[in-house]
Amino acid sequence: MEDEVLNIDLLFLNNNIIKNMLEIKTRDIFVQNGTEFHHEGLFSTTIFGEVGSKERNTTFGYIDLSIDIIHPRVYKELVSLNSLYTGILEGTKYAVFDNKIKNFVESDRIDGKTGLYFFMEHYDNIKFKETDSTQREFKIKFIKKYSAQEVLMNKYLVIPAGLRDYTITESGKALENEINAIYRKLLTISNSAKVFKSDLKNKDNEYVSAVRKRLQKTAVDIYDYIENLLDGKSKFIQGKWAKRAIMYGTRNVLTSIPTEIKDLEDEFNPTADTCFVGIYQAAKGLLPITIFNTRTRFLQDIFDVNSTKAMLIDSKTLKRMSYDISEKTRSRWVTDDGIEETINKLGQDEIKNSPIMVDGHYLLLVYDKGENIDIIKGIDNLEEGYDKSKIRPITYGELFYLSLFDIIKDYPVYITRYPIVEYGGIIPAIPYLKSTIKSKRVKVRLPDTLEYKVATEYPIEGEPHMSSTSIPQQHLDALGADKSLLL
Repeated sequence: MEDEVLNIDLLFLNNNIIKNMLEIKTRDIFVQNGTEFHHEGLFSTTIFGEVGSKERNTTFGYIDLSIDIIHPRVYKELVSLNSLYTGILEGTKYAVFDNKIKNFVESDRIDGKTGLYFFMEHYDNIKFKETDSTQREFKIKFIKKYSAQEVLMNKYLVIPAGLRDYTITESGKALENEINAIYRKLLTISNSAKVFKSDLKNKDNEYVSAVRKRLQKTAVDIYDYIENLLDGKSKFIQGKWAKRAIMYGTRNVLTSIPTEIKDLEDEFNPTADTCFVGIYQAAKGLLPITIFNTRTRFLQDIFDVNSTKAMLIDSKTLKRMSYDISEKTRSRWVTDDGIEETINKLGQDEIKNSPIMVDGHYLLLVYDKGENIDIIKGIDNLEEGYDKSKIRPITYGELFYLSLFDIIKDYPVYITRYPIVEYGGIIPAIPYLKSTIKSKRVKVRLPDTLEYKVATEYPIEGEPHMSSTSIPQQHLDALGADKSLLL
């Protein structure tokens, strides 16, 4: 039996659901020149019940959007898969649907079409591009769970007024929840959309598209706000309503501790609660942190998120220049999915030891001076007398090691060996990042920084990488590990 993508469903407001709800029609809080809540407003006692009543905390209302938009959750996942989808849905890009590849191809105003209804006409037939990214795979399965007919909506649920009520303090200051401002914005846009409600001939003209774009964005803003309140770490409601799974867990083989301690006074020594992990395991286990640090430390001023321009290094002159790159390359280095796809390839040593090439150009350079290493963006700003023979392109292993080496200890982990045979089978530990089996201790200066940081396990080019986990001896019995093979 095929696994369900989620064991919950999205809520779509059909006539059966809203028949017992009342519509919110105005932005006004009070009746004109009065202190009574407007009977058609966001705090209406007619719609939600009297202030302080049980009904006010459980009764929902709705806003009539006048025109169709896509359910916010589906929209977010759709546009994250392909930037062209965003342009089509917003009416800013034209495309044709290629029946061979079962996907949209960018076109022009003459040959192409644009807009929500053009997109939805082909929605059920789209064959989304698949990669090694598990996150992308999940998104595609989720989107395919619903048909084009199901994902469209023209009414928006409003949570009970008691959960976001309007109050006045003793000093006379008005207080209300932030979500109310977003609801008012949605009301304003939906009121302006009423002029198009019965105009079936202009479903996708530029005026409708402009209004729909604002409606869609505001609907997503409300969805995001509520989702954040529910603390959806995996971007869906957690706890008893969602499938239980370990997010960002990795599967590893236990091996003996690979590091020799030479100085007992060294502050960087591993301790009794340390576990050794390789670059691939660390990058996968701390995926959000890895992506964030890689982007902010190295990529954000190399790639332009709004164009296909990139500041890369000429492989011959080693000077930094602006280059045009492909959309595929830009997506690989700018999007979360793209960076995750690169991390997924780190399981192979030959990838970790390979220099990073971006459409034939270097991403970054390593100036290896022995005990000190500088990560540089080109030789343009080096002082005279630098040794060019000590400069080489950065490898994938070095890039992701440097994304985590100084902060990994701030993210404790749990180690579990299945099956759990006795008490102590789950142990907390502090991760210690081990790169290559034979590594070196150096001081590293990252791009655009002044200070050097100690890197205790800097990877040595060409050496095999650690691909297992090692833990202190005192935990081996509780985990049921075979000490004869580890010691």
